[in-house]
Amino acid sequence: MKDLTVTQKRCLELARIIREGLPGVRFNMCITQNDCGTSGCIAGHAVAVYRPEIWRKGHVHSLQAVEILGLSKEEHEALFFPDRMLFVTPAMAAATLERFALTGKVEWLAAQAYSESNQCQ
Repeated sequence: MKDLTVTQKRCLELARIIREGLPGVRFNMCITQNDCGTSGCIAGHAVAVYRPEIWRKGHVHSLQAVEILGLSKEEHEALFFPDRMLFVTPAMAAATLERFALTGKVEWLAAQAYSESNQCQ
């Protein structure tokens, strides 16, 4: 097996952290926990883990997570802003990050199937 890229390593680590929970951060892709706009989602978790000094100041933006994870514009849009805001559990986000790390494709398979009756309000 070839060596993993930084993006792959960070996505796999972030998937594990989201699945296990991060103290002081509640995962939620529907609402924000403060005025930053990304604090409870995948982007917010990436900043909390890899740039805690920014996280503590509350000035988080999804583009910071793009830099941290090494994402393209298309990957940024697909991972952080699905076609419609889905009800996404930590397990769903973790599975999507793992799939992305291993295949290079962002696919919200479980989230799309589950979200039909669980849209964010």
